[in-house]
Amino acid sequence: MSTDTMSGRPADDVAQLDRADGFEVQVVALDTDAIVDAELNADRIRIATRNGFVVQAFRR
Repeated sequence: MSTDTMSGRPADDVAQLDRADGFEVQVVALDTDAIVDAELNADRIRIATRNGFVVQAFRR
């Protein structure tokens, strides 16, 4: 799934699809987890969420 098409979708659904594609997935709940590491990982997709829905996703 393209990171451009993830916004607005339920985070659990997006994470499941990305894991099935072989990516490491990090879900960051902006409501509670505003701090993340700066380590680059080309095989990781970081999904930022609010209220369980994706607001931003990027490979990092």
